[in-house]
Amino acid sequence: MPGASPSAGSGRRDGRRFRFVTAASCVLILAGLGWFCIAATHDYLAWNRLRWELGRGLLAEGVDPLALSGGFEFNAWQTTTPFGARQHPQDLSLVVR
Repeated sequence: MPGASPSAGSGRRDGRRFRFVTAASCVLILAGLGWFCIAATHDYLAWNRLRWELGRGLLAEGVDPLALSGGFEFNAWQTTTPFGARQHPQDLSLVVR
């Protein structure tokens, strides 16, 4: 072609290289985010397991469930009746018959 510069073919190589670098960057970012999500979920589940084990251990030692602050789930599971009232476990027999 008349007037074509000698570096006209290098535009294609630059475009391919840009796409490769972009794809490689995306793969690395997604791999890093995936690793972080798995590690964070592992830590959360380990913390939650420990929280429940400690709460159950204290209940086994005779600690009053209303005196514990084990988090929303633990407190609701240990101190709420089927009707929604918070009561001591000894008082549950009076409500459910």
